Amino acid sequence: MARENAGGRKLEENLVGALSLEPKEGDEWDQETFENVDGRRVEDGRYKQFIGRLEQEDIVSGNRVLSDPVRTFAYGTDASFYRLNPKYVLKVANEDEVRRLLPIASELRVPVTFRAAGTSLSGQAITD
Repeated sequence: MARENAGGRKLEENLVGALSLEPKEGDEWDQETFENVDGRRVEDGRYKQFIGRLEQEDIVSGNRVLSDPVRTFAYGTDASFYRLNPKYVLKVANEDEVRRLLPIASELRVPVTFRAAGTSLSGQAITD
């Protein structure tokens, strides 16, 4: 179904079945627009820019930035029936790191979801 709705755009499926939808070659994309419909994402560079800024400003880096599909899969679900795999998982160490990364996320319009033990029964810890 998703492949038929891709409209000529490149559709990639990762190891756990999450789909990424990228813009057509040569298409102009409004940086204010972010698409996420039924698990499809348009990658407009904001996630990579966000992670780059966090590393550049020495907020979160290295093994505290998870992006591989197998590891992020574990954070894409909780005790509910819902699942949405995150693009990145950041393991912050303290409140100061959260305070420093939130303005960058806001500036780049990167969604942020907080997660604790993942015991919610209604999907609060999984959103995009």
